[in-house]
Amino acid sequence: MQAIFNQFQTGAGRYRDDPVHTYRNNPAYKINQRILASIVGAIAILLPFVLMAGFAFFDACFYQSISHFYYSRLFGDVFVVSLAVIATFLIAYRGTNPSESRLATAAGLATFGVALFPTTGAGCTISTVAGRAFARMDLGEATVTRFFLPQEGGIPAFELFGWSGHLHYFAASVLFAFLAWYSLFVFTRVERKDRKGGSGKLTETKKLRNTIYLTSGTVILVSIAMLFASFLLERFNGITISGGLLDYWTFVFEALALWAFGIAWITKGRVWNRYLMEKAEIRELQKMGKVE
Repeated sequence: MQAIFNQFQTGAGRYRDDPVHTYRNNPAYKINQRILASIVGAIAILLPFVLMAGFAFFDACFYQSISHFYYSRLFGDVFVVSLAVIATFLIAYRGTNPSESRLATAAGLATFGVALFPTTGAGCTISTVAGRAFARMDLGEATVTRFFLPQEGGIPAFELFGWSGHLHYFAASVLFAFLAWYSLFVFTRVERKDRKGGSGKLTETKKLRNTIYLTSGTVILVSIAMLFASFLLERFNGITISGGLLDYWTFVFEALALWAFGIAWITKGRVWNRYLMEKAEIRELQKMGKVE
């Protein structure tokens, strides 16, 4: 148990570089990971916009949460593929500290959980909508294919199996909690290159990056709190947040959390190795002939 808690470091010396950690001294590896971090951040930022565009131009319903777009024709695939890409990167990500890498892997597994176990309910406020539901096919006859909706087995049409929704909410909670932790504690660590010369003061660039990380982490935590409050109100008080734009309460705060996550990782990736870089990082690129 202590080994698990050791992965969550909060002190001044948190997540220090480990000389024996994989690829620790490989500049090309660091640079490639920064580019991948920027790409993943861009996917997280664009996903809500793409889903909204899907509603505007291709679909008949603006679903009440990003997760409910799983049931949208075509854009359900966009939702799943986007999460799968993010999950794969997080699992493959290797920071400069073993704990950093393990936490990223845990976040990646949780992301796969969000994609593989869909949320429950239709997530749509209109009575008739074209979407994807789960059905059982009878292929016993050569010329006739019959479909049976899951209600015949006591399971709602928009539910993969009885515990799918619980697994989805658990995975989403773990994912957003890890993303907030990364923004608040992992990315804000201070390394030698982040200080001015031999002084203990941070460079202006590091101060700016930390401001972005702390803001992103705070937005993610606020989003988690708002989503959790909605769940508690409905579960224990029977109060549903609804009416007009409030119908999309979940979508709004999921989108805010994704945008905050995306901005933090684009910042971590130094915006495709172009901005918010320290002098030591610029020298790394120069050695590799990436910049003049």
